[in-house]
Amino acid sequence: MKPAVASSFDVAEWFIRQSKREHVHLSPLKLHRLMYLAQAGYAKRTAGEPLLPSMFVASELGPIEPNLYRAFEHGTPKVAVRDPSEQVRNFLLLIWHKYGDKPVDALNRLMSADPAFKKAEAEGIGSEITLAMMKGGEETAEPEKTAPLRFVRGKRVQQWLPPAARAPGESG
Repeated sequence: MKPAVASSFDVAEWFIRQSKREHVHLSPLKLHRLMYLAQAGYAKRTAGEPLLPSMFVASELGPIEPNLYRAFEHGTPKVAVRDPSEQVRNFLLLIWHKYGDKPVDALNRLMSADPAFKKAEAEGIGSEITLAMMKGGEETAEPEKTAPLRFVRGKRVQQWLPPAARAPGESG
């Protein structure tokens, strides 16, 4: 299976830039949570295809990608990155809009309830959380399935309806 991005650093850097654009604090642990949620959500949407060329493992901190963990241990590493495709960016925006503003404690609670993480944790610290485990878990990581969303310059575009066309009580 070919991952949707060439390097996990491409997605990590995308989340870092997005957090700066929206003035949201992004700790290394929160970055790991978002990376895990993105990998799991993508696997669910694509019948098990990987977003990242990464392996997540169970740790005392929750699911982590060991290589990224080490690389970001002392700050953001200087690594050449490429912008993800528009399709991947739109998917990452879905993840960001669902989880980006949540505090790390809320994401930690989500991780501790994640069936894939719990299964790997039961196998022991350092056990791999496979794509199959992520795909087969409950709906913890998948963004809401609603009408397709469109994004322009990183902002979600919603269809505008004139006041007469709205349902009673609906705001615009």
